[in-house]
Amino acid sequence: MKDRSSTWTAVHDLALTLLALVAREGDELSEDELATVTDVLQLWGTDIDPDVAQDVLMEALDGCADDERLNDRVAASVAALRDLSLGKRMEALEYVVRVAEVDGVLTRSEVAMIRELAESWSLDRLGDSLLSQSTASRHAELPGWSLLHDIGLLFVALAHGGDEELTADESAVMLKRLRAWQPDRSEEGVYDVLREALGQYSRDETALRRAIESIGRNVPTVQRLLLIEDLMCIADADGATTLHEKEMIRNLAHGWGLRAGP
Repeated sequence: MKDRSSTWTAVHDLALTLLALVAREGDELSEDELATVTDVLQLWGTDIDPDVAQDVLMEALDGCADDERLNDRVAASVAALRDLSLGKRMEALEYVVRVAEVDGVLTRSEVAMIRELAESWSLDRLGDSLLSQSTASRHAELPGWSLLHDIGLLFVALAHGGDEELTADESAVMLKRLRAWQPDRSEEGVYDVLREALGQYSRDETALRRAIESIGRNVPTVQRLLLIEDLMCIADADGATTLHEKEMIRNLAHGWGLRAGP
């Protein structure tokens, strides 16, 4: 990495900060993230040449290779950006949020870092405003949470929402249908998934929305059609499908672009 006292600039500091945001997720930059970071550096650097922005990003990436000192380097960059004008700090924070939103999801670690930067740069109110206005969905980042949990949570929401209770028949159908999605998983394992989904549904009022969005992004159309069939079976498990259950299934099918449902 270049010496800060010579060719290292404020644009490098922002680049390293943005890379640290991505590094918290444990993944390499996607093509969309790479393009967005490059665009951000070009704009924030007072319309520097795209090739220069790319060079800055590569130099910052080179600095990330030194894992042992990465946290210290990022802290130094965040501190250096704190000394800039209010306007440049505000722009920097807005661009941090923009990069975090590229994949359509704000994870807990991304939100935490945005709040940390806002506090460090004396922009707490702006940070709160940017997060509240963000259209990106929030991800709970629960340990071990999977797509099967999302499906299980959907089953629970349908069965419980119809009459605010789960009958033995509904539970049996949910377990059977959920296990069909992962036949190799033991019955005990599927039960644990359903139990964890029920717990999350009861604790987090936004969990259902996130599960619906996750299924819409990650489950192919044909499998979403099968999921609608599963939901219809669960709704009928107690011998009567309620108007609430019918409406929920229709809304899900419509939201997923399907012509299916009761």
